[in-house]
Amino acid sequence: MNIGFPIDWAATGSMVSGVAAFASAGAIAFGAWFGAKQWREQKLLENKIDVAQRVIRSAYRLEDSLDYILSPVLNQEDVAQYGIESSDSIPFVADQDPMLVGTIIIDRLSHCQDDIIDFRRERIDAKLFFGMAGWTAAQEFYAVTIQIRGIGFSLKRGIDWPGDDDPIGRLFSSKDGDGYLSESRRKLAALENAFLPLLD
Repeated sequence: MNIGFPIDWAATGSMVSGVAAFASAGAIAFGAWFGAKQWREQKLLENKIDVAQRVIRSAYRLEDSLDYILSPVLNQEDVAQYGIESSDSIPFVADQDPMLVGTIIIDRLSHCQDDIIDFRRERIDAKLFFGMAGWTAAQEFYAVTIQIRGIGFSLKRGIDWPGDDDPIGRLFSSKDGDGYLSESRRKLAALENAFLPLLD
């Protein structure tokens, strides 16, 4: 006695073959999607590493410029350029007339203009690839330069710098934890914390 339905092995074979082909196509599509996803993630990581390197390198150059801008001592070229009377003692910037101090600061800033512009440009990519944390770290470090420039222009024009009774003292303070140079180094340390871990 024959129970059930006859099996069409040819049709079954075609169906199984079709299912296998569909599964194979799905696997290929998933593999392509997963490969593309990994490629994008790898590319993003490479771009972030590149941006971190550029931001840090630019920040170090700007910090080096700030060391020059806020150097408390006048060299022989400065003495000749600004007509400062030479003496046996070392001439300090802070001992000069406030308006001359402002001129010296602005002149020094102009010598470092390329480093300032370069870092200002790098802040944009810092925000693009590292979000607000990257932008904030870069911006706070850059803001110290803007403060120094503002003080320089104020002094040069004989205008008081608001909120600071002794801007010249803070500009050229060598005391650790005080002055704009110490502040820039604190901001640089925060910037390093935001970008250097990716480079380890």
